[in-house]
Amino acid sequence: MSTYMMNASFRGVGRVLAVALCISIAAVLVPMNGEVSAQADESSAVKEIDDSKIATAVATHLLAEEDVASHLIDVEVVDGVVTLDGTVNNLLARERATSIAEAVKGVRSVVNNTEVSTPARPDNEIAEDVREAIMLDPAADSYEINVTAFNGLVTLTGQVDS
Repeated sequence: MSTYMMNASFRGVGRVLAVALCISIAAVLVPMNGEVSAQADESSAVKEIDDSKIATAVATHLLAEEDVASHLIDVEVVDGVVTLDGTVNNLLARERATSIAEAVKGVRSVVNNTEVSTPARPDNEIAEDVREAIMLDPAADSYEINVTAFNGLVTLTGQVDS
């Protein structure tokens, strides 16, 4: 069993340098699926990749992805099965983390236990965003639709053609 936890945050140039270093290390250790390692030969095709190398590669590729808060995701690998735990800001980040892990060579499957935790927003901001989205939609901009939000729940009222 191998566990790799990302608990550091990088800002500015430090993040860029850290990402570049991690990508360089991961590229040597474990290439993405479909890539051919210059050091591999046909006889090593059956070899299994060490779980710790897979964990390092997954964590490094997550770190390189700006849309995924990699410092909030823990990566664990057992027999090629990657488990992702932690939190992400949105559903797309959760799906992207799964895709990144699946693309690493040696990964047999991915169990994504990350939770989506959206930041709390005031009801008036939510309602205003919905109103703006309706106004920008050419199919709905001419209708008079009332938008209210209460405790994060949005209600639309009005009449529209069906």
